[in-house]
Amino acid sequence: MNKEFEAFVRQHDFACWCGEQSGTVFCRQAFRRRFAALKCRACGTHRILPRAIQDQDQAERLYNDDQHSRALLASKFLEGNAAAILRRLDRLGICFRPEMTVVDVGCSDGLLVETIRRKWGCRVFGVDVDERSIASARTRFPRVTFLCGLAQSEMRSLPKADVVIASAILEHVTDPPQFVAGLAELLQPGGVLFMLTPNARSLHYWVARSWWRELLSVGEHIFLFTPASLELLARRCGLEVVKTITDYDALLRPGWPGSFRDGALWLWTLTRCAVKAICMTVPHGMSGDILCAALRKPAPQGPPAAPRHG
Repeated sequence: MNKEFEAFVRQHDFACWCGEQSGTVFCRQAFRRRFAALKCRACGTHRILPRAIQDQDQAERLYNDDQHSRALLASKFLEGNAAAILRRLDRLGICFRPEMTVVDVGCSDGLLVETIRRKWGCRVFGVDVDERSIASARTRFPRVTFLCGLAQSEMRSLPKADVVIASAILEHVTDPPQFVAGLAELLQPGGVLFMLTPNARSLHYWVARSWWRELLSVGEHIFLFTPASLELLARRCGLEVVKTITDYDALLRPGWPGSFRDGALWLWTLTRCAVKAICMTVPHGMSGDILCAALRKPAPQGPPAAPRHG
């Protein structure tokens, strides 16, 4: 690492969520948009420099910017995403029954909670900071209760839940322990939290490094967790790890370039897709791109049994 990049790291580095200050550079980019991903020496979590936001309150502005609004995503993509999350919930053994209360934190267009309501008869709630997504969700799914704002500011307005879903949210938050502890507080005793986040132990990430752009979202993501560091975070927040899995999102092949000018970008994208396709053929165990976990809030222990006297 040259002196100029060392100065960049010193200027922008920040402590890991676990409190550790030191880290090693896992990958970096020194051209166009400069960034680095540092691996925490203590827990293995990766942190992305420069930090996307300094305080969680800034997220409200960031995610209501035109280029970030999920209301702009194609309906076909949103339908595929909801179906993939349902498959992952099933793999983790998270089941739904009538009258269960389900809260989706970061609900986007609301399709996932509407599907859960319609299919299983659950009482459902959706929370998202994206004003346009929530406005669209309220119009499309009037039988679902939607709240607009940051999760931590809406907790008091939500009932205790049997299942809380937090898909692709953890990597965006500035204080993961505070965020996860808030979700744990939202759960009924014995309730389950579903977490989905990019996997910093991904084989694809290890091979592609800074090319891992589909999940290494510079300017938005702050922390990238490994299975071990996610389990450590869960335990610190008083949650039990029921099961952890990893997998890959679908491989999206690039279309033909529309012009000669786009040819270089097309070749670069094609190369990235080829690297991912090769990684997907390898039995991945816990090294897939997407990390999912089922985390349970322990039920309170009853009073100790009274001693029996013979």
